[in-house]
Amino acid sequence: MREAFRTESPRVRGPSAFLHAALTERDATRPLVVTLPAPVAHDVVAIWDEASDAVLFAPPGEGSAPMAGLGVAYAIEPRGKRRFADAETQARAIFDAMVFWTHGSLECVEEPRFVGGLAFAPGSAVGAPWDAKGKDAFGDGRFVLPRWTYRIHDGGATLQLCLAPGESARGLLEEHDRLRTRLTHSRPADERVVPRGMIEEPPERFQERVRLITERIAAGEAQKVVAARRVEVRLERPASARPLIERFARRHPECTRFAMRIAGTTFLGATPERLVAVEDGRVHTEALAGTAPRGDRQALEASLKDAAEHAFVVDAIASALEPFVGAVDLPEQPRVKVLPDVLHLQTPIEGTLTGDAHVLEVAAALHPTPAVGGVPRRAAIDHILTHEPPRGWYTGPFGVFDRHGEGDFVVALRSGVVRGDRAWAWAGGGIVQDSSPEAELEETRLKLRPFLGVLDG
Repeated sequence: MREAFRTESPRVRGPSAFLHAALTERDATRPLVVTLPAPVAHDVVAIWDEASDAVLFAPPGEGSAPMAGLGVAYAIEPRGKRRFADAETQARAIFDAMVFWTHGSLECVEEPRFVGGLAFAPGSAVGAPWDAKGKDAFGDGRFVLPRWTYRIHDGGATLQLCLAPGESARGLLEEHDRLRTRLTHSRPADERVVPRGMIEEPPERFQERVRLITERIAAGEAQKVVAARRVEVRLERPASARPLIERFARRHPECTRFAMRIAGTTFLGATPERLVAVEDGRVHTEALAGTAPRGDRQALEASLKDAAEHAFVVDAIASALEPFVGAVDLPEQPRVKVLPDVLHLQTPIEGTLTGDAHVLEVAAALHPTPAVGGVPRRAAIDHILTHEPPRGWYTGPFGVFDRHGEGDFVVALRSGVVRGDRAWAWAGGGIVQDSSPEAELEETRLKLRPFLGVLDG
C-alpha cells in the first residue's frame, strides 16, 4: 500500500488557485483527491444538473453531513453472490492508491466515499425500469466515486474532486468555477408534475399472494415472508428528480434521502430504516417492523401480530451481529417511531466490534433482514423471487463507505424510479400467521403515499 499524503500550500490562497496547483503537480498514475471550501447551498442536491449521472446520501439530523455527487470518477459494478465482498475488494485497491490535497483552510482531510447500492437479490434488477441506454444499468449493484462530491456540515461546506489516473484535467478549473456559482445562487426547485394515471396489478392478485404465504406459514414452511407490490404512474410531462428529492426533505425530515441517476433514470427515496452503520469501532442498526396508521399508537402497541413480526426482526439481527461484536446492546421493549403517514415499532441495536469488519461485510450478514425478507431467510427469499414481480433495488442496501471500512447503509424503502414521464414505486408488508390480506393491501397503500405524494406536491 502506498501512503496517501495531505498537501497544504501556504503560497496558494483561493480555492481555484489551489485546485490549479494540485492539477499541475499531480502524479497522473495515481487517483487524485482535492478537497476545497465551497459555498453553503440550500440543499446538497443543488450541485446536480440534468445531464450528468449523480448520487445522493443525506441522513437526517444535525451533524449528519449529507453528500451529493455529480459525474463519475470510478464505478464498481459487483455481480452475483459475492457482490458485497467484490465491491469491498475493488474499492480498497482504488483507495490505497489515492493522493490527497486538502485546502489549508479546512481542519482535516475529508474522506472520499463510494456511494451506491445493491439489488434486493442478484438478478432481480432486469428490464424496465432498471435498464438505461439499452442495458440493465443498475444490475446487481453499483457504487460510484463521484467526479465532484458536495457536502454540507456544521460550519460550512466542501467540494471534492476525484480524478482517475490518466484522466484529462482539461476544463476542470472551469467546471469548478461553474459549480461554485451554481451553489452560491442555489434556490429551491419546486417543479410539480401531475399523474395522468396509475397502472397496478389487480388488488385481488396481491391478496392472493398474501393468502399463499399464510398457507405456507400454517404448513410450517416459513414463519414470516414480506410481500411487496409495484405501481407504475404515467405523468403529464417528464419529471426532474431534484425537485422530488428536495420535497422529500421538507415532507420527511426524519428519513434518509438517497438517489442514484444513471443515463436519465433515477432511483430515489426517503427511508426511515437504517440497515447498519460502522463508526469508531461501533456497529449501529435497528429493527423496524410492525406498522399502523397515524393515530393508532395504542392499537399498534397492543397488537400481537405486530409484536410477533417485530420480534422476528430483532432476533434475526441480534443473531447476525454476534460474529462481529462482543455483546449485543438492545432495549427490552420496542418504541414507536412516528412518521407523517404511519407508525412503526422500532428497536435500536448496537455493539462494539471485536475485529476490523468492513461495513459491507456486516451489511452482507444482515441483508435482507426479516423486515424486508422473512424467516427463515432462504425460504423467504426463494418465495419472493418465485412469486413476486422483480423488486430491483427496492428493499436493497443503499449507502456510503470510506477507505477505513466505515460507512452507513439504509434499507431502500419508500422508494421508486423516475424516468421521463413515467415513475414506478414499491411497497410491502410482513406477512405472519395472523395477517389479513385486506389489511396488508391497505398497509401497502399507506406506504406508497410518501413517494406518490412528492410527485404532485
